[in-house]
Amino acid sequence: MVKHGTRSMYTHYGCRCEACCMAEHQQYLKRKESKSRKRTRSKWGEIPPGDPSSKEERRREAQRKYNKRRYIEFKSRPSEHTRPISWVEIAKKHGMKCAICGCIVDPDDTWIGDDGRKRYGRKYPTVDHIIPLKLGGADKFSNVQLACKHCNSSKGAKAQ
Repeated sequence: MVKHGTRSMYTHYGCRCEACCMAEHQQYLKRKESKSRKRTRSKWGEIPPGDPSSKEERRREAQRKYNKRRYIEFKSRPSEHTRPISWVEIAKKHGMKCAICGCIVDPDDTWIGDDGRKRYGRKYPTVDHIIPLKLGGADKFSNVQLACKHCNSSKGAKAQ
């Protein structure tokens, strides 16, 4: 037995002897093990067989499968994108008018803000997808139109 005050891996608790310290340390390890979080499943992991699956757990599992399927479909979709589409090309097609509200767009509707960043006004020209990419639209010339910044941002991901 080690005398009180000698260096030991168990005497950092400040007890009287190594046996007491070792007992306290074992209790600490048990408490730590019981409080530790159980390992969680991966993002799209399956529920292990024998798990008590509640209605909520089955709903989460169905959502994980649905999200995984959508992600795979999105990534495997063939890309028809050949080159970046510039608003200048589309402006020639639409005659410098917004396809949504009909106002004349102004490419000079910019300024430098107080924080030193470039800001764009309501009439700044933007490229708008008629059928949004989120809803399965293609990124090609036939699916884009010229829109002012205000109309494009208020339209969001809705099809026109």
